[in-house]
Amino acid sequence: MSVSPARQLALRVLDKLVRVGDAPVQAELDAALRFSPLCAADRALATELVYGALRLRSRLDFVVERLLANPGKTPFLVRLILAVAAYELLYLDKIPAYATVSAAVDLARGELGAGAARVVNGVLRSLVRAIEADAAAFSPARLAEEAGGGLKGIARAAAVPLWILKLWRQAYGDERMHALAAAAGCRPWTCVRVNLARSDGTALLTELTALPGTVRVGTAGVRFAPGKRPAGLDGLIRAGRVSVQGAGSLLALEALGLGERKGILWDACAGHGGKTFALLERGVPVAAASDTSAARLDGLRREAGRLGIACPPLVLASAAEPPFSFSFRPDTILIDAPCSGLGTLARHPDLRIRREPSHLAGLADLQAAILEAAWRQLAPGGRLAYITCTVNPDENERRIEGLLSAHPEAELLRRHVPEPDDAGTDVMFGALVGKP
Repeated sequence: MSVSPARQLALRVLDKLVRVGDAPVQAELDAALRFSPLCAADRALATELVYGALRLRSRLDFVVERLLANPGKTPFLVRLILAVAAYELLYLDKIPAYATVSAAVDLARGELGAGAARVVNGVLRSLVRAIEADAAAFSPARLAEEAGGGLKGIARAAAVPLWILKLWRQAYGDERMHALAAAAGCRPWTCVRVNLARSDGTALLTELTALPGTVRVGTAGVRFAPGKRPAGLDGLIRAGRVSVQGAGSLLALEALGLGERKGILWDACAGHGGKTFALLERGVPVAAASDTSAARLDGLRREAGRLGIACPPLVLASAAEPPFSFSFRPDTILIDAPCSGLGTLARHPDLRIRREPSHLAGLADLQAAILEAAWRQLAPGGRLAYITCTVNPDENERRIEGLLSAHPEAELLRRHVPEPDDAGTDVMFGALVGKP
């Protein structure tokens, strides 16, 4: 027996995430991989299994439960091994079915003994036969019907919490709810931003765009289909020639025209600096970047060094209560607002576990406070750009409506409400408000 180290690590991470559910998936995965001797291929497999199984967990559980004699009496770890293997069999076409079954059986034997191995072997062989007989039976639509239909069946098959589906249907109707649910289950494409501040940036952008399985994203972005990530991409990242940044983020900046702004800009919620440096690479003068986390601001300094760009002045401050007065009035204020992240379920599958309905009201209040504080700082004739990565009217449209109601002189200049897609692109909201 030879237990797959990649699958064993994935099982450990998923077990902790599902049982405890209080940490971001990437943090748990990074901690597990930090001192792991796994080779690059095994690291990639472990990452894919963790994200994929977490993204589609309730769907995979349903598939497995139908094949178990007594699902309620089956040990949790056995069901988790089966769910991960089901993900491989249904969605990872480069791994032969026999290899998946053998690896899962060995893992079950190593973790729980011969009895568990027999259960895993029997269930997975039945699943392989069912897939070969009728692969379409495992489509989300068919599974939703078998799970009882209605919203509960859709939630089970789409692997989206029921409360989120209810929110989406009430706010946007059935058609958009279905589209959002489908997008939340997609394997996200990898997207990078080419550093156009470098003399070789344009040439590299052309080179990357010409690779098979790639799609251009706006002015400086390129995304790669699953399995098409170029072998040399990590080297380009280390050299500061490209940066990983979501396509949704890049498209929101462009939709609001921020790359065209030439006045003084304050990035009021800089986070890890993706939007800050996307603008700096385009020649937009970022006069200050602020955030509530000193660790994130330290990360911005390191990122500036990696990219070879002068770091803008950094301020440890809440955008809702900025404890400083600018010696200037910003012409543009960018608010990449803290939000519930419901537009990022494909990329951040752990939010299915970590996010609760009770979180939303507090976030909406914080967003309203940030918008009001920013409006007071904005120079006459300036522009306030508001961006979230959530799909929730209380955090999006109603926040902008509240600002416009409180300040009748304000004018809504642009609005960005993208459609969900099958590339796992974050569904982001954006609005540009002008001050006379």
